[in-house]
Amino acid sequence: MNRFMRLVVCATLSIGFALVAAGTAGAGSFTMKQCEGSEQLDFQGVFAAVNGSQSFDAVSGCSPSGSGKIGIYQDRSGNNLAYGAGGQFRWDAPAGIAVTGTRFTARLKDANGIEAQLSGYNGVGNTDLDGGVVHDGVERTSSWSSSANPQTLILVRLSCQALSGCENQPGSVKAFTEATDAEFTVQDTAAPAIGASGDLWNWAGDSAYHRGTASVTVGGVDQGSGIAGAWAEINGLRVDFNAPVCPGDKGAYSTRFTPCPLTYFATRSFDTSAAPFQEGSNQIRLCVRDYAGSEAAASKTCNGARTLLVDNERPAPPVDLRTDEGTAWQPENGFTLRWEIPSGQVSPIVGATYLLREAGTGTVVASKYVPGTGIESIGPVDVPDVGEYEASVTLFDGGSNIGEAAETTLRFDDRPPGNVSPAPASGWISRDELPISQEIEKAQAGGPSGISGYALSVSESGPTQPCDTVVCLAPEITLNGGADERTGSIGGLAEGDHWISAAAVSGAKRSSLEPGTTVVQVDRTAPATSIFGVPTEWVNHPVTVTVQATDSLSGMQPSSGDDGDPATVIDADNYATYESPGPFATFSVATEGVNRVRYWAEDLAGNRNDGKAGTGGDIHPSPGQAIVRIDTSPPEVAFKQERDPEDPELVELFADDPDSGVSSASIGIRSAGSGSEFTSLPTSEEDGRFLARVPSDDLPPGAYELNARVTDRAGNEATGNGSTSGQPMILTLPLKQPTEIAATIGKGRKSLTVKYGPAQFIDGRLTSGGSALTNQPVRIVETFRAGSKQSSVTRELRSDGDGRFRLGLTPGPSREITVQFDGTRKLSRSRSADLSLNVKGKVGFRIKPRKVFNGGVIRMTGRVGFRGALPPARGKLVAIQYLDPSRGKWRPVEVLRTNRRGKFRFTYRFRTISSAQKIRFRASVLQEAGWPYLPSTSKPRSEKAEAMTLAPR
Repeated sequence: MNRFMRLVVCATLSIGFALVAAGTAGAGSFTMKQCEGSEQLDFQGVFAAVNGSQSFDAVSGCSPSGSGKIGIYQDRSGNNLAYGAGGQFRWDAPAGIAVTGTRFTARLKDANGIEAQLSGYNGVGNTDLDGGVVHDGVERTSSWSSSANPQTLILVRLSCQALSGCENQPGSVKAFTEATDAEFTVQDTAAPAIGASGDLWNWAGDSAYHRGTASVTVGGVDQGSGIAGAWAEINGLRVDFNAPVCPGDKGAYSTRFTPCPLTYFATRSFDTSAAPFQEGSNQIRLCVRDYAGSEAAASKTCNGARTLLVDNERPAPPVDLRTDEGTAWQPENGFTLRWEIPSGQVSPIVGATYLLREAGTGTVVASKYVPGTGIESIGPVDVPDVGEYEASVTLFDGGSNIGEAAETTLRFDDRPPGNVSPAPASGWISRDELPISQEIEKAQAGGPSGISGYALSVSESGPTQPCDTVVCLAPEITLNGGADERTGSIGGLAEGDHWISAAAVSGAKRSSLEPGTTVVQVDRTAPATSIFGVPTEWVNHPVTVTVQATDSLSGMQPSSGDDGDPATVIDADNYATYESPGPFATFSVATEGVNRVRYWAEDLAGNRNDGKAGTGGDIHPSPGQAIVRIDTSPPEVAFKQERDPEDPELVELFADDPDSGVSSASIGIRSAGSGSEFTSLPTSEEDGRFLARVPSDDLPPGAYELNARVTDRAGNEATGNGSTSGQPMILTLPLKQPTEIAATIGKGRKSLTVKYGPAQFIDGRLTSGGSALTNQPVRIVETFRAGSKQSSVTRELRSDGDGRFRLGLTPGPSREITVQFDGTRKLSRSRSADLSLNVKGKVGFRIKPRKVFNGGVIRMTGRVGFRGALPPARGKLVAIQYLDPSRGKWRPVEVLRTNRRGKFRFTYRFRTISSAQKIRFRASVLQEAGWPYLPSTSKPRSEKAEAMTLAPR
């Protein structure tokens, strides 16, 4: 075991705490000077012979009394030197120290195979430190630096480097090495170790709260440059321990490899109530550092931070100290004291003490300490007898601080008051009399709490106890104004009999032992009233109504001993109010118009359904209400005389009935002076006017008279033909302007036959009295012949600026065409003459081959045009014809039918040929029912036949 390890073990055992291993902080560095640079102090080099050689002189003069230099000189004694023999000054770096730079001021002289050297050793090999200076004996400065190649040994050496040995004769040139100044850059490669102990340090590890003053001891051990400082970090603030004594430290440099002590211990006391400590949680750790050129460059080691909980303040008084039972008088012994922990408390509350004193004398009658973390209640606490007491509570916290006291009052009285009874009621109670005012006889106190009030209970089944137990709860106490407040209000009573019970209540809420009782009868419901004889609609005669009232409780009959006066009332508009005693009233209404009839009744208890406010502000039920509608006058009618030139067919009738109103109106028309029945016109209502339209387009020209029939809602009827000017309402037809339509197809034709396919047009003009009607709608209606796919097609277009119109007709079969104008409110309707478009059918026909010999066969094919036509169910009839040259006529060869697509096929054979001939064939579409086209034929087709006769196939 080396000297350093022995020192660490000894220090650990002597102070009783463990050292924390060095951290991973980066190495610190400093400058160590020797000889002239250190003012000849603390020379650390040691001279030694190499390989036992004694043929050198050595000077070790780097001391205050020395020559100021070190040197090794060849002595030229005549004894030759063996290889490797020599002498050297050596600086051995202690554990944890390495040299990363050197600077020598020296004279180096090589001679006779003997070399002067400045070198280092890194544990593996040697390093040349002389910087390549010339070894000519002249004083020079050499420097070397390499942090990547630290040296553990530095040498100033003179040695034989010749393998055959070195000459050492008196007459030879002398080899030497001599240094006057040396400077090393020293690196401390290991951070220091740290340990801690003491009360303060132990407090920081026990998770409990502490108060007052305590000390802490810090220890440091380093291998290398030594401990240069120690401090505590408390809540991030630094507090230094006494600085170690460092003999080798000269401020800007050191004269030793280990300028400071390798072990260090220091103790310091701290007051936890002063800065940098704070109430509550505190972070504390201890640190040491080794020696380096500056504190920032040094390696430091800190132990792990600990949390020290501090509480130096006494607790505040308990917040809102109270009892669960309150400060009022209590009927039962046993109180629970309750409070809240005061805010700002640092350490937890761990217990509480209470003292109980008599309120008048202050004599302590009970006390107790109760432990408990976060305690907020103590109980039950019993008082020795009835009376008033003061309780005080003091809190204790986790820092052993005793708090300030808070006080509250306890009051106890379990003695019941005297019995009482409610005053009796008289007669029925109506809704307006609710709530009732109930008086109670005065009670006598039974204990020190006196009388706090009275409790009332209401039951529909018999007497009851106002308080469920001997102690009255707050909702059970009706009156709480003391012994003299004895009149209570009882509301919400349902209809029927009610037993009202009363008991006195002490200040401690104890009730009387036996309650008193009285009975009241309640009728809250107003009578039910019904009216009879009211018609549902308007009438044209006087109306008599009867009102009947019923009541199931107090009733509608007078009774002695009650203040009620039952009656039935009718109140009609424009009449004085009529009141009849008892349950019936009858009244007649004859006023024309809308008569509102209100009716109600009052029962024996005084309930009324008149809709008025009662004595308590409640609104009575609404009275019954009926409406009697009387109208004996017929409506007034008149036609509007003025005509609207833009709508001459419109007839307007004014009808009015100020009472029941017009129910219906009808306008009729007939030839003037004919005496026939009027024909009703569709009549509508619009904003109080009745409108009808005269169909002048459908009636012959001439004079016509109008008549109106109007009925009101009461059944009164009025008729008349007078206008607003007082004259009979006579109209002369036609009312509209006449119109004409001229229309043709093709080039001015009424009927036109055309080929299959080409487009055709219809042209026309719309006029009135010879003047063009522009931009008016006209309808073109094409009615197709039977067998067409469409029965008709209707299209609409407008006339141009000259009243003209033109339209391309629908392609397809034959049809009839008309043009129609529906007219306007000013213009009459019109229709053109019927037009006919006759379309010929289409058939295609082909023959193959075009030339045959006797016995040959020709094939005939074709197709009939079906556009717009329904394909006949069995196909279309087609005749194959040939031209008979002897007669000049076409004669049939075959009659056949097409398929559903209009195609047909026929084969013909020539059997006997008498001479060469040219035969002409064609196909003919025949007329038949259900075919919408005219008959048609194909183009003739020629066939050349050689020596053949025509014969059927």
